[in-house]
Amino acid sequence: MTTWDYSRPAKPNESERSTDGRNKIFYCKLCLNPSYSCQSLTSARYHLSHSHQIKVTDTETKAKRLRKIVYRIYRP
Repeated sequence: MTTWDYSRPAKPNESERSTDGRNKIFYCKLCLNPSYSCQSLTSARYHLSHSHQIKVTDTETKAKRLRKIVYRIYRP
């Protein structure tokens, strides 16, 4: 499972993105009252690990895979 599998959609009174619009906000679906939210997946993984004893492995993003491929092709 990924970190986002433990997220819930934003409620009507909650923001879906950060104030600058760049980051999607993670809302923990396991925390009801009070709810937990953060803008960093590292913080979300830490929260899941320490509050719910859930270890989520860091998955490689598409961008990171592409950087590795480009590096292999163009490295000196």
